[in-house]
Amino acid sequence: EEKIYDIAYFGTLCNRPIVSKILKKLSSKYKIISYDSSYGTHLNPEKCFDIYKNSKLTISEQVDPVILELPVRLGEATANGCKTFILENVPINQESDYIPNYESCFSEQEMLDKVENYLSNFNLAESQKLHNDFCSTYDRAVSFLARI
Repeated sequence: EEKIYDIAYFGTLCNRPIVSKILKKLSSKYKIISYDSSYGTHLNPEKCFDIYKNSKLTISEQVDPVILELPVRLGEATANGCKTFILENVPINQESDYIPNYESCFSEQEMLDKVENYLSNFNLAESQKLHNDFCSTYDRAVSFLARI
């Protein structure tokens, strides 16, 4: 089925000024749904899943990488067929089977370019592939940690 939103954003904006600027720049051209939790706005997981399922992509800015946060930040979107674009201030090891598929960006302009390119070439088959290929679950991460 068709996606309702082009871009979804959940999280704080007070500590992600570049994401805030990117959302503002893209808002005149694309349909964006955004929840800024800086002011106490929180959604239940089912609502987040539904929004990701109905969104083509989500963006984020990595401000303080916590490896166990990645299944949430990346996994919820990817599991629902929503591509994640991350502005990485600290690179994430993308080669791990435990980190869901995402698009890495290292500047505001790079993220703008990649998001625009993805949206202009978006097709539902790629979204379905993200969903079908998803295997970065908490169970797999816990299993990995239990073996260490």
